[in-house]
Amino acid sequence: MVEGTVKTQSLARGLTIKRPRLTGLLDDSEARVLLLLAPAGYGKTTLAREWIEDRAGVAWYNGGPAMADAAALAAGVAEALTSDEVAERVRMLAAGGQPARGLAKAVAAAMTSGAAAMLVIDDYHYAAESADSNDFMSELLSLTQFRLLLTSRIRPPWLTARMSVYGEATVIEMAELAFTDEEAERVLSAEGAQSAGAIVPQAHGWPAVIGLAAKRGGTSKPEAGLQPDDLYEYFAEDLFRAAPPELQKALFLLALGGDASVEVARELLGAEHDALVAEAAERGFVTRAAGGVVAIHPLLKGFLVSRLSEVDSVELDLLVHRVVASLARAELWDSCLATLRVAPRRDLIGSTLTDALAGLLRSGRVATLKQWLELAQAHGLTDPIFLLAEAEVALREGDDRRAQTLAERSARLLTGADLAARGYLTAARAAHMNQAGDAVTAN
Repeated sequence: MVEGTVKTQSLARGLTIKRPRLTGLLDDSEARVLLLLAPAGYGKTTLAREWIEDRAGVAWYNGGPAMADAAALAAGVAEALTSDEVAERVRMLAAGGQPARGLAKAVAAAMTSGAAAMLVIDDYHYAAESADSNDFMSELLSLTQFRLLLTSRIRPPWLTARMSVYGEATVIEMAELAFTDEEAERVLSAEGAQSAGAIVPQAHGWPAVIGLAAKRGGTSKPEAGLQPDDLYEYFAEDLFRAAPPELQKALFLLALGGDASVEVARELLGAEHDALVAEAAERGFVTRAAGGVVAIHPLLKGFLVSRLSEVDSVELDLLVHRVVASLARAELWDSCLATLRVAPRRDLIGSTLTDALAGLLRSGRVATLKQWLELAQAHGLTDPIFLLAEAEVALREGDDRRAQTLAERSARLLTGADLAARGYLTAARAAHMNQAGDAVTAN
């Protein structure tokens, strides 16, 4: 087998492929920041895991969409690099209004000689479009010495061309991450995909397409002239249609958010969990990560979500309600939000935020609250819980008069005694801050 692709187990059981051509590039780099930069499906996460395997002093963090909130990113990085106690301290600082760079200083101050020497942040693109999250990361790097390995679909704005020129950063991009024709042919032929000769020219080296084609096997050929995106859809559709109905339903549950944790997956899939996950892995839909967590490739998850439109509306409602209820019981609020973004249910958006509000505020998750409010606004929702959430955001952003008005309105409209009391308390805090501001101005 050529250097660059080493098959380590049956591709139908997870497509675990070692790529010494690429790990060699990482080995040779002395840069502090390493970036694997490419669209979804180029094996960035797999390569990162392969390269750090058996390395000591490496911390791994993947916060997913929550990383767009600097408070969540800071707490997650603190937990990965230091301890749960430091992460909790960071959450308290965020709840108190500490800005992103202040959170970075707190994390840096807590790092000791026993902290991880390298941090891996998977899917950094979720953070890369947030100014606050980038401020946190830039400040943390300026205050510390650990190496940083990122996987991302977009280049972080703080990672400048100058850093690459002066050897401070190494960027491995799509062209290097793509399979060569010879690598692709060997992967396909290893699983008996007799149509390899037709697939390789159309795949353009995209590992996701090559991997899916290998898992599919068989002899039928896709039509000529398909673009890589269409080719991926072709193979994913073929695999999905061949799955039995019970497995298709399980895959929908996992794609809707059931993959958030082992406990949630087990609750949703019930007594058949182990059998269904094993079959899903055998057919190439999922892999099992550390601790038994079920992982669905983001491209395949996107395909499954797109197929929800074919599910009976009553059945789909039941699926979404089951998933959100399970996630809420586990207090996985970011996963709840992600589910309701892809499958919005008007009744669940307000009720779930009602349950999540106190915890989000305790962690300083103002940016996440804004995302909930944007979701509510997009669907024209008027539940008074959104007035209270908006008031809490306004209070933390220093708009005291607006916070007081919104909080008073929410308190009058909220039906639960506890929530109404919170509304009046928020209004009182806003009034106090407003009066204090007026007194300072007067002096």
